[in-house]
Amino acid sequence: MTEAIPRLRPTEVWQLLQTGQAILVDLRDRERYDDSHIRGARPMPWGELATRFGELPADKTIVLYATGAESDQVEEAGRFLRARGLRQVAILDGGFHAWVAAGLPTAGER
Repeated sequence: MTEAIPRLRPTEVWQLLQTGQAILVDLRDRERYDDSHIRGARPMPWGELATRFGELPADKTIVLYATGAESDQVEEAGRFLRARGLRQVAILDGGFHAWVAAGLPTAGER
């Protein structure tokens, strides 16, 4: 059985970002990213993950997110990255909606 991908609360992710220990990867489509996203997140839609995962640093925690309703897909993306040697992978618990609900910074056209 594969090891579960850890889920981090928005405040935990915020702390990691503030200390430079993590990067955020937005797995949603470009239109949703452009509309609104977590400030500083890298856009890397589902369909691009397989060809762009090499852009991700191995020395930081990679925190993946989507809307929150897509948790199975985010989990699958985490397993994909782990299988390719990226060991420090986590999931933003509740996704983008949880981040917004926590009052943490976003960016975009909204």
